[in-house]
Amino acid sequence: MFELEGNRPTSEKKFCFLVINREGKKTKGEIKAVNEGDALEILSQKGYVILNLKKKKEINFRIKPGIKKKEVRLLHFSRQLGTLLEGGVPLGEALNLLSQQAVGKTQKKIFGDIRNKVFQGNSLFSGVSEHPGFFPQFFCQMVKMGEETGLISMVMNNLADHFERKLAFKREIKEAVRYPLFVFAVALGVKGFLLFQVLPFFSSLYLDFGQELPILTQRLIFLSFFVKENAFFFPLIVLGMALLCRFFKPRGKFKFWLDGQLARFWAVRKIYWANLANNLSLLLKAGLPLDRSLEVASKQIGNSFFQKKMTQTKEEVEQGEMVSQAIEKILTPDPFFICMLRIGEETGNLDEMTDQIGSYYQNEMENWLKNLISFLEPLMILIIAGFISLIMVGMLLPMLEMVQVW
Repeated sequence: MFELEGNRPTSEKKFCFLVINREGKKTKGEIKAVNEGDALEILSQKGYVILNLKKKKEINFRIKPGIKKKEVRLLHFSRQLGTLLEGGVPLGEALNLLSQQAVGKTQKKIFGDIRNKVFQGNSLFSGVSEHPGFFPQFFCQMVKMGEETGLISMVMNNLADHFERKLAFKREIKEAVRYPLFVFAVALGVKGFLLFQVLPFFSSLYLDFGQELPILTQRLIFLSFFVKENAFFFPLIVLGMALLCRFFKPRGKFKFWLDGQLARFWAVRKIYWANLANNLSLLLKAGLPLDRSLEVASKQIGNSFFQKKMTQTKEEVEQGEMVSQAIEKILTPDPFFICMLRIGEETGNLDEMTDQIGSYYQNEMENWLKNLISFLEPLMILIIAGFISLIMVGMLLPMLEMVQVW
């Protein structure tokens, strides 16, 4: 671990980096810079191959507001800019049009800053990298590759397609779970009304007659009063759990173990394969080398266990092994995944094959989710009907006993 610090202003931020130095060795360190673009430029001037760069995290218990619907805005930015550049509009002119049409002060300011940066003679990459809260590192790397290869319009359109697919998948999930959640909410309201309004009324009526209540009715009444008396604590418990999840995320070995267990669940694995294939296709189409694409794509998944396995895969590829063989040996995916990768390598169309793999797994997960929801809907109705029936039986049992006594 070493630091790269010059006589730079104290107001600059710290960035953690992972690079390959001139001797070909991986090196970690920290650097002070005004922004991420400045840090990338400093490291590039020193001859380093940048593998990862991120702002150093500091302990902060303040919840940041963030930018809502970031993926939607990235989609619009990519699609509009790609269309304008494809139509022959100069980059500065295109950015000027986007900044004029931007919605909201934050977006107008960001697009205006990028436009000014480009008019001053800087690259688009230097402009977008100054706004890491809006443009993720993956997006910045794609822009950089597009500018270096002269295919910036194609890269922007590919990014737009990428975000469209992600948003469509999320939309499918929301639509699939909307009806079950609605049914669950209505049933919860009915159960609450029966448990907290109807049942206490009947219990007081039975007690006025001096009737001894059955055990089931007594338990239901106890549950009703317990929840009423402690209703104030339940939101606090939920809020406390949410804060714990927000500020005390799993780290280190425990996070690695947790990610490993998650990656072994077949449904999650398929989502990982879909994301990996889509990201690989996007990076390869932009002209990024295969080993670099494997590393960048794996980091977008957000699973430390999967990322470590992909790092091992990249090392195997760097030693001359085919990517299909390396992935098959280290990650053991589905035969379909390996078969498509092998065909892509043999035909020289790895970018197109990974695109097809991503689409296949994404469609498969959408169909699986729809089948799961269609199975859960009647199951939920049966469970809810069982709970409501239990409450109704608890209310009617004392009445039946009274009838038998009379």
